[in-house]
Amino acid sequence: MFPLRPLETGGWVVYTFIVIFSNFSGMAGGLPLVVFMGMFDFTMKASIPLSNSNIFSSAMVRLIVGAKDPHPLRKKGNLLNFSIVTMMFPMITVGALISSFSSPAIPDIFIVIGFVVILIGT
Repeated sequence: MFPLRPLETGGWVVYTFIVIFSNFSGMAGGLPLVVFMGMFDFTMKASIPLSNSNIFSSAMVRLIVGAKDPHPLRKKGNLLNFSIVTMMFPMITVGALISSFSSPAIPDIFIVIGFVVILIGT
């Protein structure tokens, strides 16, 4: 892991800014992690759990930081829609659990194809 190669140092810098800007826009920043794992010599199977943990931790930080922001139209409301939060966090956990058990049995090429199909569909 250490010493860092110049490509890895550049990857950390670029990835930090991409995550910051993707969080500004409301995205979690898990997609750039999978893309940049090629710079750090990770396989697709190793980078997907890191992406899931990145998405989950980003969502938790946004939940904690934004929990007290008042809603501009409702006097006693806040900006968070807790019905989406209560649906999203368990689904992230279940998805990460299922993928961590099933990913060793699936070849990398099928994981990449499925990932690309999902990204194109969204």
